[in-house]
Amino acid sequence: MNIVFGGSFNPVTKAHKQIIDYCFRKFKISNFIIVLAGTTYYKEYNVSYESRKAMLKLVLKRKKIIFSPIEEKEYHGTYNTLVSLSKTYKDIHFLLGADQLLKINDWIDSTKLINEFKFIVFNRDNIINEEIKNKYNRNFLFINNPIYKFSSSLYRENPSLIDIIDKRVYKYIKDYNLYDISKKEV
Repeated sequence: MNIVFGGSFNPVTKAHKQIIDYCFRKFKISNFIIVLAGTTYYKEYNVSYESRKAMLKLVLKRKKIIFSPIEEKEYHGTYNTLVSLSKTYKDIHFLLGADQLLKINDWIDSTKLINEFKFIVFNRDNIINEEIKNKYNRNFLFINNPIYKFSSSLYRENPSLIDIIDKRVYKYIKDYNLYDISKKEV
């Protein structure tokens, strides 16, 4: 199994690491492919691709983790990313949080994406219910492990919540004055 975990990781949190560690315990993984969203993705970034990648590399040091640059320069949608990656990696499973599953029908080529690829969905805020499971029962594995309790956006909104990020990531943020923490520290 090859797992693809895409995201902005702005910044990487302990929850991201817990999810990855869970996957390594639960599944037989050939490769765990991190696809870091580049600057052409639809979100506005106040932190560069290079800094977000550097923070990821501080905490993700497993041998089977691969950092794919496929979306660094241009974003063409998750479907196209997975089609490209499937030329090299077989048996791809795309990892996402339940909050993103609620938006999946708005994604580029969502119907093809949902029909052609497998998904691992981590529950978040008890979003996954029987209605969602029934709607997305084909190609979807739902994980109800309660490890995904905080997000990058929570940290960006309140950088004083340093316990949700790894201390090496916090040091990097502080050293490079990212997220304007000097104005928000308690």
